[in-house]
Amino acid sequence: MNKMLKTLSVATLLAMASASALAGDEIVLEADHSEAPETVAVVKNTGQVRFMGVVAASTCRFVDGTDNQTVDLGQVESNLLRRESQTANEKNFSIKLTNCPLVATGPQGRLSNVVLSFDATSPALNTEGSRLTNTANSNAATNVEIELLQPGKDRGINLREHSESLALANASQNGELSFPFRARYFATGAATPGYVESSVNFKIDYK
Repeated sequence: MNKMLKTLSVATLLAMASASALAGDEIVLEADHSEAPETVAVVKNTGQVRFMGVVAASTCRFVDGTDNQTVDLGQVESNLLRRESQTANEKNFSIKLTNCPLVATGPQGRLSNVVLSFDATSPALNTEGSRLTNTANSNAATNVEIELLQPGKDRGINLREHSESLALANASQNGELSFPFRARYFATGAATPGYVESSVNFKIDYK
């Protein structure tokens, strides 16, 4: 019933419009302005983004090959890693910088040290952050991790907390500085044969 009434109403309006058009009358459609528009309050929200950085006469650069290097720990027999905390195949490696300035200038003034730290969010870090887990995709050895150490020390560094600095003033005549490390296999139990791979990110800052 409602549908029929609606149809009829439309037909009646069309007929009236047609009759008026035939009589030469003008049909004018106007909007209803009887109600005032609703007022909407606009609130301005402001904020700030702060940027900080360091400008130096020049910045340290990585010696070619030491920024994305691969340390080959070689092959080791599983019987050398059959008990927890056993280690094997220790290898030296370094992260080397060159063209370092004697000093740098930052927001807090004079900066005289270059600082190396490891990325605490690197996915390969174990729960304690003390070693790197094995991330080999296939045929992976089990119960073996990779431990990093500083020269002359037999206890592994905590990669999540570790940072070390070198004085820019101690750079060589070529502006070279070096962060030496050692890496080795570390058994978390009786290791089984397979591949071992892992990685960790690091960054260089000035302080």
